[in-house]
Amino acid sequence: MRGPGWRRTARPQEPAHCPQLGPSLMRTLQTLAWVLVLGTRLASAAQTAGTLRLVGVNVVGSKRYDAAEIARATGLKIGENASIESVKAAADSLGSVGVFAQVSYRYTTRDMAMTVTFNVQDAAKLLPCTFENFVWFSPQELLHELRSRVPLFDGQVPEGGRMCDVVSEQLRAMLETRGIHAQVQAAPFGPIGGPAHAMQFREMGVPLPMRKIEFSGVAKVDAALLQEAARPLLKRIT
Repeated sequence: MRGPGWRRTARPQEPAHCPQLGPSLMRTLQTLAWVLVLGTRLASAAQTAGTLRLVGVNVVGSKRYDAAEIARATGLKIGENASIESVKAAADSLGSVGVFAQVSYRYTTRDMAMTVTFNVQDAAKLLPCTFENFVWFSPQELLHELRSRVPLFDGQVPEGGRMCDVVSEQLRAMLETRGIHAQVQAAPFGPIGGPAHAMQFREMGVPLPMRKIEFSGVAKVDAALLQEAARPLLKRIT
């Protein structure tokens, strides 16, 4: 019989057995912990300093240019290190060309890598190019060479922005390859008082002797008589 006031006491539990870690295992765990901390700090420092590896350059918004062509024009190269400042500079450079009315960008980072996306809006109007006095090149040669030299050039240029200056510089460089030292002037071309419908690039500074005057659309007048009448004018010009 159990007397009054008897209470059953719980059997004390034995303390759980925790295996002790050996010195070698402890050192290994400490090393791993330091590696994780150091890696986190390095990644954070890299992002702060902007030294991130560029793994993607995307472009959206243009209906006039191919996305890959615009990506090349940014100057950013996948696989190289890039900073937020260099991405901003690339966006500013695209905007200054004149072929885009608006350029914005966003970027994402993961670990020590960065992906950039540019959002562009095409300029409303571009002007077709005409070339005057570039007698050392055919029109096809001019366009082909300029496409290889000037990013985003397709035979048209904006009336504003720096593309006209770049095209003029490259035309001068092309003339130099033929031994021609001349200046190039760019000016909008169109009716007086009206909107420009072309951008004219003109070689200046090299005398071009006139050898012949041709008349087109002649129906009722003998072309030989016109040539004879124009001979004094040809002599004065040359």
